[in-house]
Amino acid sequence: MKRVSLALERSRENAHPLHRAVMNADDISTAEVVAWDVVRETPTTLSRLDGPEPAVEPLVEALPVVSSYALSADGATTYAFVQQERFEMDARLADALATPAVVALPPITYESEGTVEFTFVGTRSGVGDLLARLDGAVDYSLTGVGEYGGPGGTERLTDRQREAIAVAVDVGFYDVPRTGTMGDVATELGCTESTASELVRKGQAAVVRGQVGEARDGPGLGSE
Repeated sequence: MKRVSLALERSRENAHPLHRAVMNADDISTAEVVAWDVVRETPTTLSRLDGPEPAVEPLVEALPVVSSYALSADGATTYAFVQQERFEMDARLADALATPAVVALPPITYESEGTVEFTFVGTRSGVGDLLARLDGAVDYSLTGVGEYGGPGGTERLTDRQREAIAVAVDVGFYDVPRTGTMGDVATELGCTESTASELVRKGQAAVVRGQVGEARDGPGLGSE
């Protein structure tokens, strides 16, 4: 069973409505779609956004396809349960992502810089078909290929988490003894201290889980 992770660059014009909203937001840098059901009469998603509820609510409310929603905040993170009037995605991309013998794993990550990150699991031939379809539909880059080693093997840093870890290193947060604080990280990132702490914490978890997963992964697509 194979795992492939990839990143697509989307413009505001061809981005998913939620992604476009994140790209236009001043105080939200990432939205992760952690669960979805697009075959219902009202497609439904659960997303995690790295912003407080007062910033997320107007963003969700303004989405053109939303029929109803509910929000739940956990500090600087807000979860959005959204029912849509219709499923919206670029037709060529939607066709590629519907490739048989592969499934998308959560989360689908929308970054404010325009990147959308996916991870898929499937047979060797299914993953090959997916990449062939994407070749004719969108520009993308591979960020990981190998054997699927369970949930730990699919963990990756988002661009924002990677930036937070790099800043933490630069300000001395990991020095022994420590010479920088989480407040210093937040200042460099231009966000609240709680948001910086969450980005660093999740980034650290992704690094550890990714290392464990890479130890299990094979070097290529290999067998079915």
